[in-house]
Amino acid sequence: MQLNLEQKKLISMEPSGHILIKGVAGSGKTTVAVHRIPFLMKHYCYEKDDQILLVTFNKTLRNYIRHLYDKVENPDEQISMSEMLNNEVKVDIKTIDSIVYSYYRKCCSDNNIKFATNNDKFSLMSKAIHLLAEKDHATKIINHKNAGFLIDEIEWIDACLIETLEEYQQVDRTGRATNVMQKTPQKLLKNSEIRSSIFELKEIYQELMTKDKLTEFRMLNKIALTSPVKDAETYTHIIIDESQDLTKAQLEMVKRIYKPKPYSSITFIADNAQSIYTHSWLGKGRSYTTLGYDMSGKSRTLSKNYRTTTQISEAAYSLQEKDETLKNDTDFVKPLLVDRKGHYPIYRNFATLKEELDHIKVTIHELSSEYKLSEICIIAKERRIAQEAQHYLAQQKLPCEILDRDNPNFESDMVKVCTMHSIKGLEFKVVLIICINEGVIPFTGGMSEDDDKVLESDERKLLYVGMTRANDLLYLSSHQKPSRFIQEIDTAYLRFRRNTCLKPLYPISITDYLKKDKILDVYAKEETIRQWILRELIDSYGYKEEMLEVEYPVMDFSRKGFADIIVKIYFQGKWVPYILVETKKYRAGIVDAEKQAASYMRLLDTVRYCLITDGHSLKIMDRDLDEIEDLPRFNNLMLPDTLQRYCYKSYRNQPDMIYERDSEEPGVISLKRWDSELAIPDVEVMDIPVLGDVIAGSPLKVNEEIKDRFTLPLTWMSQPKNTFMLEVVGDSMKDAGIDVGDYVIVNKQSTADNGQIVIALLDDEATLKRYMQMGDSVLLIPENSRYEPINLNPDQVQINGIVIGLLKKL
Repeated sequence: MQLNLEQKKLISMEPSGHILIKGVAGSGKTTVAVHRIPFLMKHYCYEKDDQILLVTFNKTLRNYIRHLYDKVENPDEQISMSEMLNNEVKVDIKTIDSIVYSYYRKCCSDNNIKFATNNDKFSLMSKAIHLLAEKDHATKIINHKNAGFLIDEIEWIDACLIETLEEYQQVDRTGRATNVMQKTPQKLLKNSEIRSSIFELKEIYQELMTKDKLTEFRMLNKIALTSPVKDAETYTHIIIDESQDLTKAQLEMVKRIYKPKPYSSITFIADNAQSIYTHSWLGKGRSYTTLGYDMSGKSRTLSKNYRTTTQISEAAYSLQEKDETLKNDTDFVKPLLVDRKGHYPIYRNFATLKEELDHIKVTIHELSSEYKLSEICIIAKERRIAQEAQHYLAQQKLPCEILDRDNPNFESDMVKVCTMHSIKGLEFKVVLIICINEGVIPFTGGMSEDDDKVLESDERKLLYVGMTRANDLLYLSSHQKPSRFIQEIDTAYLRFRRNTCLKPLYPISITDYLKKDKILDVYAKEETIRQWILRELIDSYGYKEEMLEVEYPVMDFSRKGFADIIVKIYFQGKWVPYILVETKKYRAGIVDAEKQAASYMRLLDTVRYCLITDGHSLKIMDRDLDEIEDLPRFNNLMLPDTLQRYCYKSYRNQPDMIYERDSEEPGVISLKRWDSELAIPDVEVMDIPVLGDVIAGSPLKVNEEIKDRFTLPLTWMSQPKNTFMLEVVGDSMKDAGIDVGDYVIVNKQSTADNGQIVIALLDDEATLKRYMQMGDSVLLIPENSRYEPINLNPDQVQINGIVIGLLKKL
C-alpha cells in the first residue's frame, strides 16, 4: 500500500500549533497520523525533552496501528515500528484511558482504589436512590427501574466536567428522554426538579463509591485534572486519532500534557460521521472553541474514501444522506467517490438467526477459496450477538474468534468476530454485518420523538461505520423484521447475491403492477414475487416491457401449462421464448418450481435460460440445467432491426460521420457525412478488435479476450496495427460526451500529451481519464462532478493508449 499525494502533504506539514484533519471513512486519516510521527521525529524534535504522543481511543486501535504501520510504503521517512518506538526521541502510542490512569496514579497515593464493576454500580445506585427517597427529594424518575439511565447520566455529567447544579440546569442535553418507565415522553428540561434530583443523586452515589474505595474512569479523569502532579510527562507533539469520540474531560487531559513550543503541534484527527459514543464532546457538533482552539484556517480535509469500492461507498453514502442531524454539523465532510470498481453489497433476510448464521457459514466457505480467513470479519451491533454467532459457527467447524481488545491477533488464520463499536478504525477485505434487525439497530426504546432522532442518528452512524470497514466485499443480513436502515439504503446499490444484477426483493404497489390485464388475481401472494422479477428484468437487465409475457401457455400434448414469465427475443424472423421465469410466494421453496421449469424448458426448445425464485431462494440455470451465476443482459441484437447506427466523433480534427453496419454482416459498413448524410464511397477498411470494457469511473482490469470486431476506415487510425477498441461501462467521462455503452477507439502507446484522453493502468487496472502532468505529479481528470481527479506520481501510472475516436450508438 502506497501513500497518496494528499496524505504525503499532510504528513510533511510544518507544525504550527493546533490543527484539525477531517476525513471521511477510509480516507487514510489514521495512516497520516502514524506516518507523521517519523517526520516530526526527524525534523521537529530539537531538544532532549521533546517527545511525541499518538493518542488512540481504545486498545484495539492501538494494536491495529502497529499492525498497519509497516504495511504502508513511505520511502521518504520509512523506519520500522520497533525503530520508531525505541528511538532516542521518545514516541508513545497510548490509549486515552491509559493516559488518564497513569496521570491519576501519580496524583493519588491510595493503591486500594478499585474500578467498579457493573454489579457494583447498580448496587450503589440502588442504595443512593433509597437514601434520596428518605430525604423526600426524589422525583418520579429516581426509580430502581431507571438505574441504568441514571448511572449513564451521572457519568455524562462527569465526562462533560460539569461541577455545579447551576451549570447542569443550563446545559443542553440532547438524546436524553426519561420515559423509560412512563407511557408519555418526559424530557430532562432545563431548570427542572428532575435535573435537581439527578444532581443530588449523583453526589450521594459518588460518596458511596468513595466510601467503598471504588471509582470509574470519568470520576478518575476529574480527579486527575484537578490534582497537581510533579514531574508530569509532557509531549511536544500530540496526535489524537478519532478525536470526535473523546469526552470533554479526556480532551482536557490531552491539553494538560501538551508542551507548547515554537515548533510544537497538537493534531486532531476526526470524522463526525463516525461519532458513535453518547458521551463524546466534539462529535455532537460542538465547536473546538469550547476547548480553546480556533480552527479558522487550521483545518485540512480528506474527502476521498480509498478503502472501499465505489459500489460499497455508494450504498454507505445513500444511508448517510438520510441523516439530517449530520448534514447540519459544520465539521461534516461530504464524501467524494473514488474510482475503484467492485461488487455492490449483498443483502439477505432470513426467518431465524440459525438460518442467517447457516447462510454466513456457507458464504464464508465459498469465500475461503479467494480470501484468507484472517481477511474476513463478522460484525454485530451487540456483543451478545457477536458471541452467539462465534459460538455457533465454531460448533459448525468454522475457525473463528472474538477479536481480543487487549491483544488482537490480526494475522491468525481465523475469521474475526466483533461488534460495530470495536471494529471502528479497522478494515478487512470482506465484512459480513449480521442481525440488522429492527429493535436491535436502531434501539430507541423509551425515547421521545425528538430524542429518538438523536439516538437514531447515532445508530445510523454505527451501521455506516460497519459498512465502510470493507475493502472488497460487503454482506448485510437480518432475520425476521429488517431494520428501517435497510430501507434507507438505496436499493440501486444492493444485490441479491454476488455476480448477479438482481436487486433484493422490494415491495411494489398494486397500482404499479405490470401486465395486470393478463393476471387472474393481483392480490395473490406469489404475485409480489413475479412483479419484483418483472421490474428487475426491465430496470436491472435492460429488457423492454414488450419483450415480456406473463402466463405464457405451454402445451404438453393435451395438457396446457402456463409459465409465469417469458422473455422473448427476435430470432430468424420471429419472436421466440428465450428466458423462462418461475416464481412462488415468499419463502414457499423452489423445489417444485425447479421441476416445473425443467419440464417447460424441455417443451420450449428456444429457451436458453431459466430463473426460479420465491424471493428468498434463487436458482438460475442454462439450457442443460446447469446452475449459472446470472442471466444475460439485454442487447440490441435481440430486437428485429439488425442495422446498427453510430455517430463517429474524431479526436484528430476529422469531421463527424454516421457509421452503419449490419449485425448479421458486421464486415459490411456504410459511412455518411453527419451534416448532410451524403454517402462516403470507396474507403479502405480494417477489422479492429474490441478487447473488453474500460471503466469511465472506476479502474478495471482490461479484458484481453476479443469481444467483438468493428470494420473501420483506415483514415480513422494513426497506426492501424496498434489500434483497438474498448466498450465504456462507467460514467465519469459523461460530460466529455463519453457515455456507458459507447466504444472508444484507442491507439496503443505509452506516452500522452496534456489534455488527451487516455487509457491509464493503475496497479494493472485500466481507467479512462483526461491526462494532465503538473510538475512532479500526474492528474487523471474525470469529466463528471461526482468524481474527483486522481493525483499520482508519474511512476504510479502507465499509459496504455490514447483515445483517437468515439463511436456513439444512435
